[in-house]
Amino acid sequence: MMNPQDETKFLTVAECAELLRVSPKTIYAMVSEARIPFRKVGARVVFLYSEILTWTQPEKDRRSKKARGE
Repeated sequence: MMNPQDETKFLTVAECAELLRVSPKTIYAMVSEARIPFRKVGARVVFLYSEILTWTQPEKDRRSKKARGE
């Protein structure tokens, strides 16, 4: 279960890279190809922690959670 604070927690490129165990360069490439959910704050790229966790789940798990309203 997710902590309510986690739902609004934003990650930097470096934090997202660490979470996903890839390099920041890989994260930037994924952003440029729109392969990962992200937001722009001015010129900065940030990631919503809850969206990254959902994005990492298999597609069938995402659909079932969406149907349950999670």
